[in-house]
Amino acid sequence: MRLSMSLLSRYLKSYRQECHILEDAATIKGVRMFSELQTEYSTEYVYVGAAAGYFEDPRYQGAMLLASGQNQILCFGQDNEQLLNDVLAAFEFYGRIEQRLLYLASEHAPLKDMLQVLDAVIDDPVFVFDIRGRLAEERNGEYLNDPALLSMVQDSRFLNQTVLEDVFLNREGGISHDLTDQPQILHRAEAPDIECVAMYLSQKEEHAGFVMFFPVSRLGIEAAFVLEPLLASVFAQAAEFTAKDSLSQSSHSILLRLLQQESLDEMVLQGFRENLAVEGEAILLVFYSTAIQNYTFRHMLIRQIQKRKIPGISCEFDNFVVALTDDRHADTILENLRSELGGRRFIVGVSMPIREIEEIYTAYQQALFALRTGGKPGVWYCKDVALPYMLSALSEKEMTMKLLHPALPMLRQYDEQNHTCLYETLHLYIHTGMSQTQTAEALYVHLNTLKYRIRRIRELGHIDFEDRNEIFYLELSYALQEAADKQRGETTE
Repeated sequence: MRLSMSLLSRYLKSYRQECHILEDAATIKGVRMFSELQTEYSTEYVYVGAAAGYFEDPRYQGAMLLASGQNQILCFGQDNEQLLNDVLAAFEFYGRIEQRLLYLASEHAPLKDMLQVLDAVIDDPVFVFDIRGRLAEERNGEYLNDPALLSMVQDSRFLNQTVLEDVFLNREGGISHDLTDQPQILHRAEAPDIECVAMYLSQKEEHAGFVMFFPVSRLGIEAAFVLEPLLASVFAQAAEFTAKDSLSQSSHSILLRLLQQESLDEMVLQGFRENLAVEGEAILLVFYSTAIQNYTFRHMLIRQIQKRKIPGISCEFDNFVVALTDDRHADTILENLRSELGGRRFIVGVSMPIREIEEIYTAYQQALFALRTGGKPGVWYCKDVALPYMLSALSEKEMTMKLLHPALPMLRQYDEQNHTCLYETLHLYIHTGMSQTQTAEALYVHLNTLKYRIRRIRELGHIDFEDRNEIFYLELSYALQEAADKQRGETTE
């Protein structure tokens, strides 16, 4: 783990110190001793040596100096060897802390266990919230020396962004309209001396919650600024945000579980519906690149989808990018991606509309089927490819073709022998919903001529046009015959 001067100062708290930290950042990867000819100090190292050679002030006689970039820490009361050993120990100490936190994140441990690890590092109050503003866990909250703010935090009244805007200002005095993915320092308008360091917790480009540090010292603010990005990534993997029964888990986690056919509590599904903000029917899009097949491209595609602020959620699943959105917004997403991705070649499968969240796995199978059936770059809709596929699958079976409505082969044979077109007439008549006017217009014949043909078809085929089942039988038979004729033609070519 790379350290910052503020973290080193906190580890060396037993020393009497004088700190001059101008720009704190976790850039320090090792230790070096001062050189007499050295005038510049890389931020990648902390340099250790006697302060007497660099300061004429007699107060610093006997002091030891730590320097990195323009930052300095003066330590009193220890010799060079002891300070060097303690600095080396700091790297080992913070390294163990980082490894412990990363292990807890990999195990999706509770936030309480993660926050306990911080006991050896910081003393400051820390609060972790889910994205709805509910308090998920706290550390040393009783030491927050602002009763009104403590009450608000513990009552979980951060319930939306509006509350945040009403309460917090940034250092320039402007209203904090939102948190960010990087630490920022905020304070309440009526309590400018009480500052907090806050940022979002994110999972796969989705905000899952946020963390707020309330440092008790200036140095604590610097350390919180350095530590918070690591802690935010760790906290986002806590059980509170990843467990399948947690009400605080991200929409991204829930979507993945639904795609994996996991059963979820109804309260979890209800929260997912509310966060999704889809009105009416939803639709699932599955993206696959024929040019670039790696995580980086899929990650970029997810960002492109999410930045449009369209209601929905997207994720990576089984080497595809999956997006769930409102049926009304699907075309907008596709049009924008076509214009921005330009020459990038990708295939998109689009599911049929769904009304229930529990149907997401079925929708995924539909979109994947459409994508694979299409097989080449473009947008393929399940509703367009499903029927041809079903008809093709049925027509390939030898027995199926022997079960077509008997009127079809009989009319074909009659037409060949008598130079008539009853087979086509019946097809159009069924296709128009048995509208005599539309059928006559399509065939360019007089209405009386059509009526004669229909009467002749009824007599030859023994067809009852009042029987719905027989009409469906005829429609299906014509569709299967067309699919078989098409396959036969493609085979001949």
